[in-house]
Amino acid sequence: MKKKPGILFVINDFNVGGAEVFILRLGKEMSKDYNVYITEIQDYNNNTEFKNRFLKGGFIHIPKKHSFSPVVDFFLWKMNALFSKFGYLKFYNSVKFNYDKKYWIKNFTKNNISIVNSHLLSSDLFVFHELSQFKLALDFKWVITIHSSYNMSNLSHLSIDEKKRNLEQAYNVFKSADASVCVADLNKEIFSNFKEITPPTKIYLGYDPDEIDEDKEKDFSYLSKYFTFSMVARGIKEKGWEIAIEAFIKCLKYHDDIRLVLICPLTDYMISLKDKYKHIKQIIFTDFLKSPVSVLKYTKVGLLPSYYSESLPYSIIECLGNDVPVITSDRGELEDMIRERDKFAGIILKNDQNNKPCIKELEKSMLELIDNFEKYEEFKMNTKIVFDKFSIQKCSEKYSQIFTN
Repeated sequence: MKKKPGILFVINDFNVGGAEVFILRLGKEMSKDYNVYITEIQDYNNNTEFKNRFLKGGFIHIPKKHSFSPVVDFFLWKMNALFSKFGYLKFYNSVKFNYDKKYWIKNFTKNNISIVNSHLLSSDLFVFHELSQFKLALDFKWVITIHSSYNMSNLSHLSIDEKKRNLEQAYNVFKSADASVCVADLNKEIFSNFKEITPPTKIYLGYDPDEIDEDKEKDFSYLSKYFTFSMVARGIKEKGWEIAIEAFIKCLKYHDDIRLVLICPLTDYMISLKDKYKHIKQIIFTDFLKSPVSVLKYTKVGLLPSYYSESLPYSIIECLGNDVPVITSDRGELEDMIRERDKFAGIILKNDQNNKPCIKELEKSMLELIDNFEKYEEFKMNTKIVFDKFSIQKCSEKYSQIFTN
């Protein structure tokens, strides 16, 4: 039997984020036609439970190769110093190059890997610096998926020289890649600086609404008694966690039968929030969940009052896929995400004077959906219409076309 072709997905690390969760879902879907492999470029401070989701989902892990042990590395640098006395300055680099080349050729050949798909800037740079130098020997097609890390807004605070260096870095990656995909129109803006490079193909992130609830050992059924808000995001302040908390506290003045569930591994920032608001029993911090579905199936409304440089937040797709209307900030492509023609599956927040989602607006929107059952039901019905564009099957088919063309 002919061996299926292999895809190597390259990610920053095994920590929960929209890009990483999307790769998990995309890889599962594409495993019908491909063998799927995964390499993380930072193999420290990883979430072991999250990593296991990849391994149980059919991914085969190929570790990023640490070239040499400390003892061998020390010896080779000593040899490099010796050879440099005779004018040969590249002994160490030459040995490392051939050692790494042998490692990757062995893995690519054994696993029939013909596609490399990298996500986020650091992963793209790893492929550019480490794997592309062996591209002729490895014979693979490199496809990058552009998320928010290339957004021009990320460069606005940089000096002219720093901005120039970042654009040169992006240019080198885009020029070397065989094809590029973006998740939102916002990601295309940077290509206006590179007229000779073909802009990326836009493919929406995909999600499977029939995903099995993987957290059966954690029972959140008690939430069905309440009007439950939930929020799923990375554990950084720019995602708007405290804005959501403060708006929820204001809502408690009018309703005591409501709950706010914050779904995120307990990073240092999230631990500080949990301690700060520990006196409010209606707020639940879940820590890591294998899947947010175990909470989303009891959630009435999802929240994302983010002021981060968003493109296409995956947590919003997860909400829509589970028939959960959303209240979210006006960032990236969020308005288009929750709209299909004249049908909306939620509310877009206005910003305050600091260009952050307004807490008062969020409170008002939350109370509206608690008190106005007809409005809530309208948004809930529209989630099915709006979600169709985020089908994992459609997403996978489009990626297959990119991979094979």
